[in-house]
Amino acid sequence: KQWYQRRVAITAGEKRFEVAFAAKAAPSPKPKDLDEICKDIECAKADIHDVKGAPNVQRKDYYEANVIMTEVDVDPTTKKATTAAYNVAFKRLYRYITGNNEKGMNINMTVPVRNKLVIKDNEVSHQFMSFVLPAALTDIPAPKDSKVVQTKEKAYSVYEKAFGGVISEADSETVYSREFKNLWAELTVAGIKPDFQELYTFEYTDPKDNEQRHEVAVLISQNSDIAMEI
Repeated sequence: KQWYQRRVAITAGEKRFEVAFAAKAAPSPKPKDLDEICKDIECAKADIHDVKGAPNVQRKDYYEANVIMTEVDVDPTTKKATTAAYNVAFKRLYRYITGNNEKGMNINMTVPVRNKLVIKDNEVSHQFMSFVLPAALTDIPAPKDSKVVQTKEKAYSVYEKAFGGVISEADSETVYSREFKNLWAELTVAGIKPDFQELYTFEYTDPKDNEQRHEVAVLISQNSDIAMEI
């Protein structure tokens, strides 16, 4: 599957995260329904909650899970990852689940494909791509590639916003910038001030599908304000 064809180019700390963008969120294409996606492929397990005052945002509490991950090379000058860097990262992980592991085991794909952006001094310092391994998999093989790490990830929570639409390589930075602005705008209107130290993009659908689901998310840290509909 050509998941790696998506380029996610996000620069943090610019005006896109300022309160000025809270006045009005830009329109977003409708995403593919998550329940429909999860009928056909295993989705990472999470408890999902509505967020009071932010109708297009959800809080997701992800469970502890086994994952494989790899670092995405970031250009030291632009602080962005190139399309080629995303391709390389995806291929490393995909080779692992298709047999490039110590047991030669084929492992089912799950969704989402996750990109984590670590923010330091208002810039992207590191990016990581990861797959969640199937929940039923207990005999987990070690990676052969030294750049792939298999680990147990602790539970974590994010505020996320989903959107649809086919994203071209040329438009990816504009689209993801818009959606992070929209996420920030809704959270600000809801009176929530998240700590933008870790950003995420989650990809649920094959780029060739007619219906698409992408998500942008921000980690909920201990210092974040939390608002949920109970």
